[in-house]
Amino acid sequence: MLIPMGPKAARFWDEWWRDRFSEGTPEADMFPRYHQVPLARHDGDLSYLVRDNDDLLATVMTEYGLRTVLCAGNGVSQEPRALATAGFDVTALDISPLAVSCAEGCHDDRGLDFCSPRTRRGGGRVEFVVGDLLDTTVSPGPFDVIVERRTVQWFPEPQRSAALSALSGRLSQVGIFLSHCLDDPFPSELGWSQHEYGWFHASESWWVLPHFHGRFNKV
Repeated sequence: MLIPMGPKAARFWDEWWRDRFSEGTPEADMFPRYHQVPLARHDGDLSYLVRDNDDLLATVMTEYGLRTVLCAGNGVSQEPRALATAGFDVTALDISPLAVSCAEGCHDDRGLDFCSPRTRRGGGRVEFVVGDLLDTTVSPGPFDVIVERRTVQWFPEPQRSAALSALSGRLSQVGIFLSHCLDDPFPSELGWSQHEYGWFHASESWWVLPHFHGRFNKV
């Protein structure tokens, strides 16, 4: 499948979401649930990143005084609204006007389950923005946390580096870049052959490029 870039991308993704909605409700995309995967050791314990639970992210952000979040390629996900209830200032960016309108118009309390009640506090807000993440004048930041989930993997391989660089350029000097890739079935859907080593992260190579180490510390 060839994913268009530039002005045609918004029309493509609007049509993609219309087809998605015609198959039923968008609940699977608003409140997705994935398997647990190891993320990091925090306070001596092996913690997990769970798509429907941002407790670890919220805990680390609070501990280090991080407040602003960019959810790039957000689609219709309600994760930004949940992070706002945890007291953070969140920008949800997507190229599809239809997806942004749907995400902004949803007020289903199930979306709050991304963050457990113990992480919730006042003072947060969420803004939904239509724009291309490659355009660094849109939602330029800087942001303390950038979250991209299953977005950069849609880009053709030669353009993934540009997409990740455009996002990393919006990151504060001290911050978190959370990149989430659905490794195996999704690339097959796009017509890519399975990675020779099995499961993989579609943009893994970018994180080990020399320019990465000049700006970031890998955790």
